[in-house]
Amino acid sequence: MNCFHHQEQASEFECSQCKQHYCNECRDHFFSEYCTVCSEEKTKLYLRSHHKAEQNKQLWRNGLGWYQIISGLIGAAMMIIVFLFSIKISSFLSAVILILLFGIFFGLYLLVAAAGYFILKDKRHGRKLTVWVQALQIPSFSILGLSYKFIAGLSVSLGLQLVPNLNMGLNFYILNQFNLSFSNGHHQLFLSINIVPILILYFLYKNRTEYR
Repeated sequence: MNCFHHQEQASEFECSQCKQHYCNECRDHFFSEYCTVCSEEKTKLYLRSHHKAEQNKQLWRNGLGWYQIISGLIGAAMMIIVFLFSIKISSFLSAVILILLFGIFFGLYLLVAAAGYFILKDKRHGRKLTVWVQALQIPSFSILGLSYKFIAGLSVSLGLQLVPNLNMGLNFYILNQFNLSFSNGHHQLFLSINIVPILILYFLYKNRTEYR
């Protein structure tokens, strides 16, 4: 059997792609199981698919980055407004506690915005910060007077209340929320899981890249 392109030469291999017989002159130097034509076609196909994947990753990175920047800055602004106009200080101890809580949540919202900025810049810090600030938004609970909630952006929460009554529900929030408090006379037992940061962490893992 002769070469498909060079009829005067005997065939020496069969292309794995097109199944035609070729001489060694038609064999690709890098992918020896393909002829040069099929190798070029596969290379072009790979480059197109790789370019499309990179575009999708860039789109995802921009969306996540701006989502965190906007939600973080809005949360920080809400903290300032609440602290200046909605809080009444009755004692020195309450002032210290309020300033401490303000510093904690204000700092968290700034970290959310910083995580978004570093994600946009494709930095390693962005991925690490995003993991931390999103993980903090997964649980919300109220256990024997101790309450915690931190949300920066969207929230789709599945909640389970055990005390005083058994109740389960699905809640959707758009605005940021924050709460860290303790009350001696509060005996509610409630746990809520925010689905949105779980999805963000999942897609962050699926679309992970090498950060500089």
